[in-house]
Amino acid sequence: MKKLDCKFRPLVFFFVTLLIGLFSITTAQADERLIIITEAGEKTISLSNDGNILFNPDSSSACFLISQPATPGRMDVGYGGEGGGSMEFYSKTYSGREGQFKFIYGGDSTLGSLTFTHYDGSSWNDMMTLDYTGRMDMSGGAYCDGQSWVNASSRVLKENISDLSSEDALETLQKLEPVSFSYKTDPSDTNLGFIAEDVPSLVATKDRKGTSTMDFVALLTKVVQDQQKQIDYLETEINKLRQ
Repeated sequence: MKKLDCKFRPLVFFFVTLLIGLFSITTAQADERLIIITEAGEKTISLSNDGNILFNPDSSSACFLISQPATPGRMDVGYGGEGGGSMEFYSKTYSGREGQFKFIYGGDSTLGSLTFTHYDGSSWNDMMTLDYTGRMDMSGGAYCDGQSWVNASSRVLKENISDLSSEDALETLQKLEPVSFSYKTDPSDTNLGFIAEDVPSLVATKDRKGTSTMDFVALLTKVVQDQQKQIDYLETEINKLRQ
């Protein structure tokens, strides 16, 4: 008999594995239509009569996937039963919550957080976390508490700290060109500000696509402080002349 060609071996292996798996599929009882079990007899996936899919249904850490025929366009993911999943997805046709994604930890809306992470090749790093209170923390130290945005400003996050010179501050301020404008997304709303590509380099971002409010606050603070010193000096001189 000829040996099986090497290129067909993976295909044969796949079908053999599939056949073995089919023998592990059995009809269930009562409210279950289909069950996939291991050789040891443990359930791995269960399909119920109402369309729910259970992964590891006999385990306390089961992942519960729900497809609800009664509410088309909605899917719940997470252990906790119908309507109590850890995550809820709504299609764009779902009435009332079109296209929404809802995250709930453990079926309790007062717990849990949503975290975006990045893998740098050796470890996972949290880039942004949104907790149940509505607070959003960024990896750089900035955060939003749901009412206002707070820039990262702690000394422990900074380096190359140096005083802003009076000359640089005044020169930058004189070169600023305030303008009124409207964003293209809402032409009817007039705003005041600056054009990122036109501001002096001292207050420009690296990509020149935006500006930082704190840059201008620091700039104006320095100029006002210098002007106040000059005012105090002039008042002293005027008082001397009066005497």
